[in-house]
Amino acid sequence: ITTAPGGGACAAPGFAPGFAAGTANNGGGAFSPFVMNLTRKDGEQRLGTVDMTMPKGMSAMISKVPQCPTAEATPGACPASSQLGHVITEVGVGGQPDTLPEAGMPEDPVYLTQGYGGAPFGLLFVVHAEAGPFNLGTVLVHAKILVNPITAQVTIQAEKMPSMLQGIPVDLKALRVGVGHPGFMFNPTRCAVKQ
Repeated sequence: ITTAPGGGACAAPGFAPGFAAGTANNGGGAFSPFVMNLTRKDGEQRLGTVDMTMPKGMSAMISKVPQCPTAEATPGACPASSQLGHVITEVGVGGQPDTLPEAGMPEDPVYLTQGYGGAPFGLLFVVHAEAGPFNLGTVLVHAKILVNPITAQVTIQAEKMPSMLQGIPVDLKALRVGVGHPGFMFNPTRCAVKQ
């Protein structure tokens, strides 16, 4: 996790993001939905990029999910069969940030894509930045999926998070990604706790 660049001569605010991730079913070798939660407190530096490396042995059946062609990886162009899960974001300052998507709205999807940024596979996060009367359009964030050729360990490297939309600062407070495509992610075969 890196911070977004800042300006000025003042000392940089703190940066101690919260992070939790895991599977719903912890059985060794079992397929399970996966959830990642990333949080940031008011007054801390903004999130810049996110890199996450899965524990050794945790993997996914990429061949079982059709990949959205990278050239078509735009809102509405990826087929539903390429959707791995969803993303929920919280933006704003104070005790009641806006949650996107708002209650009652369709979930914001996460798609598996063909190679991106030199990596063999990619992800596309689609966030509809609409809260109440404000509609700032659709935000696309791409990520690389890198696979270690020796250990098969997976690393996800997301591109820079937007810090401004149409001249409005984006204070991303929380990012929740759920991967629930059936028969996609599976646990290591050993039951020991991993990080």
